[in-house]
Amino acid sequence: MCAFYWEKIVSPEYYCFKSEYKMSGHVKSFENFLNNEFANACYEDLTENIRFVPHVYAKMTKMQCAERPLGSVYDGEFLRDHETQATKKSQHVFRLFEEQKFISFVSEIVGEPITFIRPATPYKFTYGNYLCLHDDMSHPYHAYEVVLNLTKNWKKSYGGYSIGGHVLRREDAYTPKGLPFQMQRIVLDTGKPHYCAIPEFNKLTVLKLDENLCHGTSTIRVNKQRIVVACIYTNMLEKKITTKWL
Repeated sequence: MCAFYWEKIVSPEYYCFKSEYKMSGHVKSFENFLNNEFANACYEDLTENIRFVPHVYAKMTKMQCAERPLGSVYDGEFLRDHETQATKKSQHVFRLFEEQKFISFVSEIVGEPITFIRPATPYKFTYGNYLCLHDDMSHPYHAYEVVLNLTKNWKKSYGGYSIGGHVLRREDAYTPKGLPFQMQRIVLDTGKPHYCAIPEFNKLTVLKLDENLCHGTSTIRVNKQRIVVACIYTNMLEKKITTKWL
């Protein structure tokens, strides 16, 4: 894939990789990653056009996920109620995560070659929504997650913090009848490096994924929208999953 999306979308300061961009721990963030035109267009499309459906899992997760065609979990175009001038720019942002130039940039950040494995998916949190601490290791090849925050004008009192760090222990949690495995609640090890950050618009964060690491989102306390776009990569050789862009 050519570097069209990278050159048109990313802020110029990130065109050339710098040594300070390298990850030294388990998380690394970059402010104002997209140029304002594309960041605002993606925000508009996500808040006004794209459909979201509830994503509730036991008592561990309560949020919303961008809707795709029936039967399509991780590929396919997002369903929209409307299309505006922002829609095309928004689509370019989603494709950026699969572009080789972007993948090479993240590879330099984490210090090893990575491969795209799971398409970018938008998630929305509103009043009362939250995401429990989890490790995203539902697949053994998951190695890194990239999250683009598109939450505007957020205040500390709103809740919805990004939380993450090392796992101290796992405790058995309420498990719905019929679920073939025991649900677990992760307890964060506050004695090791960890973070609790307020959502920041147009901030890109790279997270290392491991069974000993975790991340999540605290409960939203106000009737406002917290929006992120997340994509997962592997550091192992596996056939690439290609998104079906219509």
